[in-house]
Amino acid sequence: EVIIGVALLFYVAKRVFIQRLEQASLVLRQAVLENNTLPNPDSCTKIPTESRYYHPVLDLLIYVCMGIGLFLLIGNLLYAVWPLSKTSQAVRDGEDIVISSEIHLNATGVAVRKGEECAIRFTEDAPIWHDATQEATPMQGWEKSPPQYIDIMHRLWGRVPEQPLFRLAGIIDGPCPDKAKRCPAVIKLASTVTDKKEMTFTAQTSGDLFLFANDLPFMYWNNCGRVKVQVKCCPVQTNCHTDSTAMPVAQH
Repeated sequence: EVIIGVALLFYVAKRVFIQRLEQASLVLRQAVLENNTLPNPDSCTKIPTESRYYHPVLDLLIYVCMGIGLFLLIGNLLYAVWPLSKTSQAVRDGEDIVISSEIHLNATGVAVRKGEECAIRFTEDAPIWHDATQEATPMQGWEKSPPQYIDIMHRLWGRVPEQPLFRLAGIIDGPCPDKAKRCPAVIKLASTVTDKKEMTFTAQTSGDLFLFANDLPFMYWNNCGRVKVQVKCCPVQTNCHTDSTAMPVAQH
């Protein structure tokens, strides 16, 4: 917004200044050629001129600034006002929790406590979901590196910009310090070295666990696909990693 305002002011000021300068120079030249005395400066505005001055580089710079400002304005507005879809209860398939890439906040039915070590295990052999036509995995995100413009948008408006696009992400929805409202805290999911179907995190706060595909909040409409997970949480300094067998879903 600031960029747009500055660019517009600069553009208008530049046009007014150049037009006044052109008119004054024409009046001065006419007076010299006719060997007349210089007219009152106020009369300069009354003398028409067809001459126009353009500086292509400066004009291009102004238009680029205005375009960037408009791009940021639209993105910020969408980021601020776009409603987030949320499931109130976990969607289950037997013992598995179903995480939809089309939902902003998928409830897991898991309440975690601060300091607990939690493991999220994918129960399918090769979980895949899609960001429009781009294939992605919940462990790594996009299979290919996203184009530069998408990467910039993700860094500006991604829900978890420090994590890869379309990778599994999550929050713990717990009470604020004053307990007057809820304060969601992003969890730092890490892939385990020994098991490519498991991700772990340490709870930095207490609350309800929600999982989602890491995308721009206003771009979930073109997402497709679901993955199935199971969640296990253990106290600190306890081996919470899972094995290949089914594991119980954490409930507190």
